[in-house]
Amino acid sequence: MGCCEDGVLRMCLYKQKILCSIDGPELSSDLTSVIDPKEETFGNLLCAKTISTYPLMARTPGARMGDPICDRFSALVFPQCVIACVTDGCSWGSRPRNAAIHASTSFVDFLSNNLSASVKGMSKKLLKGVTAAHNSVLEGAAKLEVDAGTTTLIGGVLMRLDRKKGKNKGGRSAHASLVAKGKAWGEDWFGSDSNYDKLGPIPKWAFACISVGDCKAFHYNIKDKAITDITEGNRGNFNPTDPGGRLGPTLGDKGLPDTRNMDLFVHPCDDGDLIILCSDGVHDCLDPTHTGKFPKDFGNISSNVFKCGDDWHKAEEEFPHEVEAIISQFRRQKLESLIVPIVSRSSGNTPHEVAKTLTDYCYQLTQSSRDWMAENPKGQMPKDYVALPGKMDHTTVLVFEVRRASPKITVE
Repeated sequence: MGCCEDGVLRMCLYKQKILCSIDGPELSSDLTSVIDPKEETFGNLLCAKTISTYPLMARTPGARMGDPICDRFSALVFPQCVIACVTDGCSWGSRPRNAAIHASTSFVDFLSNNLSASVKGMSKKLLKGVTAAHNSVLEGAAKLEVDAGTTTLIGGVLMRLDRKKGKNKGGRSAHASLVAKGKAWGEDWFGSDSNYDKLGPIPKWAFACISVGDCKAFHYNIKDKAITDITEGNRGNFNPTDPGGRLGPTLGDKGLPDTRNMDLFVHPCDDGDLIILCSDGVHDCLDPTHTGKFPKDFGNISSNVFKCGDDWHKAEEEFPHEVEAIISQFRRQKLESLIVPIVSRSSGNTPHEVAKTLTDYCYQLTQSSRDWMAENPKGQMPKDYVALPGKMDHTTVLVFEVRRASPKITVE
């Protein structure tokens, strides 16, 4: 099969032998998180880890505030494909936890049985996967005869693209046809007026994903030692209490989801790169507004934002696009400072080290907040990100390396 058919970018098709199935985190029998849940791994290819950065409860020994953890991750590994999902139940308790479990599992299960042969076709499958996830939240609650909770979701598919120079219907090489039409590979997904018309040759891999809410996906380019926020700006606002969208019964009396910020993304990858999915418990701790920085600290990026001094609210109201750019750049640079040393060490298990490093960073950043709450069990913690940086939360990272998981098995 050629790389495109009448200009449609194709992905490789392989016998779908599941090499590994991962679901987690696996909590203790009493659903507490005093001891961090065990990370889940597939060799040195993939690692998923969840922790809680909330404090221990003074009046309930053996439990943390916010228990049970409401984040969830699921992944399936095939020889030439990875399907992965992270969900974050909205609020605390069994309802959001169950919503996250049902959404994550059903999204991955749906895609595993409905992979498309084209990158363009995968967009439809991702949308249907979100529908399956939402319906599963409703059905799961109905079986338990309880009200359904809600959850955010980031999920996607790593696809190895077919770059063979096959023939299309006109008898020309498929790649030549694509170039002759003035198309770069990204145009098949985004359209002719996208920014992807300068990407050049068809990449070896692509990660296609869908987001509802404020979980995020990042790409680490091992060659350039650079992070890209695939889902840049996906929350759609600067309010950490509003994820921008959620699955489960949110709108009206018909149990409709909130899809205000639902969006599709595709990103080129190469062998050795990393894909990182995470809940907001991670990326909010990478946000300058939560780490003791002020608008006046970013005069080298924006003179407008600089003039807002210490007032992030004013900056967000008057210069939202510039603030978003500042947050995104700060987040990328912080991630690079954490990940580049890991990759440079070449330990042989980069996904594990990245997952551990990011969750450790979030836990350490929020330590002063836990200390304050332990010392003031009846107090209202002040909103002081200089003295009390970070945001306590359920915190999940799923990391996998871009490469073959086993020798190539081609469909006959």
